[in-house]
Amino acid sequence: MFIRLGSDYKNNYYEYEIPLSLTQPGRYDRYSTTDRAEVWPEENLLDIPLTALTALKKERNKAQAQGTASYSQPFTAYDERHPNNKMTVVGNPSLGEVKTMMIGVRNLSAQQKSGEVWVNELR
Repeated sequence: MFIRLGSDYKNNYYEYEIPLSLTQPGRYDRYSTTDRAEVWPEENLLDIPLTALTALKKERNKAQAQGTASYSQPFTAYDERHPNNKMTVVGNPSLGEVKTMMIGVRNLSAQQKSGEVWVNELR
């Protein structure tokens, strides 16, 4: 799952991506703490470290000054706090000027898949 924040969807954005843990189909008791933890696993919670995104942009800008990166190409690194979570910057986004937000799911396999993803509470 990913969230993209920026002034547009294509040329100026930050993106934060996490792998999702799937919940097995079945009946769950919404009042059961155990069932809640199984339906909404802790690793699926998305807590974006905004300072990590701005640090990534600074790192990309240094690499661009050295000729090893470009503003127009995605520049990617993994979050030190959560090594499976990928961060990307493209263009010259500013967290103070966010006009668009996209939430999506990527299917990285060659197989067609279907599923349901719940996104709750954006704050």
